[in-house]
Amino acid sequence: MAAAPSPAAERRYDVEVAGKTTRNLDGDEIELLFSLGEIDRASKCRVNGTTTWSTIDEFFPLLKHGGTHIQPRPARAESLGELDGRSKRAMTSSIKAGWICLGIGFCVAWIFPPAHVFYSASIVLAIVALATNQVRRGLVLLISSFVAAGISALITFLLALGFLGAAVKPHFAQMEADAARVRELQRKSELQIQKANEQIAKDMKSAPAPSNIKQVDTRPLSQRTPRELLDEIARVEEQHRRTTAQGKEVPKYLRHRLDELRKAYDQSSARQKVLPTD
Repeated sequence: MAAAPSPAAERRYDVEVAGKTTRNLDGDEIELLFSLGEIDRASKCRVNGTTTWSTIDEFFPLLKHGGTHIQPRPARAESLGELDGRSKRAMTSSIKAGWICLGIGFCVAWIFPPAHVFYSASIVLAIVALATNQVRRGLVLLISSFVAAGISALITFLLALGFLGAAVKPHFAQMEADAARVRELQRKSELQIQKANEQIAKDMKSAPAPSNIKQVDTRPLSQRTPRELLDEIARVEEQHRRTTAQGKEVPKYLRHRLDELRKAYDQSSARQKVLPTD
């Protein structure tokens, strides 16, 4: 009666050969590839239908000694279920670690900006989850990380604005008080100036007219005495000289006035000569 084949002989394997995965190989085919040098002890190998890679030396430790390939390593006692369980636990732990980093970042980063590094860690772990075929959970973690980072940044910005406003508020209040004080001083100054002007106008109305102010003579030139005409001629000539000394042209009306005064003086002098004396 033939002996029953061992569990290792009944399995089918996937082997990475020259960078490509060759699937569903049995032990004989793997031994042939090993003998031809297509694979070695470090070549990747896994049980067909699983996702965990190992090496040829893990599954076929006797090949390096030239022994049969179907003898499994005696010390290896874990089953395929244990390997898959460990792989699933490893993949689940990356998701858990990502959520932990996300929670720490959301609790701390809004008041301590360097804690945004926890968001970076959760994003990396979300990408790792996506790479290990945990698309749904990895995508949820990735989106949550970006949203939480944005919310923390917004809260930090609003807090900074609040602190800045609280810091500058006393300065603005002081500036407003100074401006109000200046406006009050200006108002008082304007009132004082207005009162002073009113007082000056009142004093000028009540003050008597100066007695030494010479009244303007409105009589015609023909009614004035030669002495009065000489005084007027002297005044106009003095004005004529001041204008010439300043380098200005003597106005026409001033020259005409001087001619009229001289003519009136000559006529007045002639009348005085012909008048009878007592």
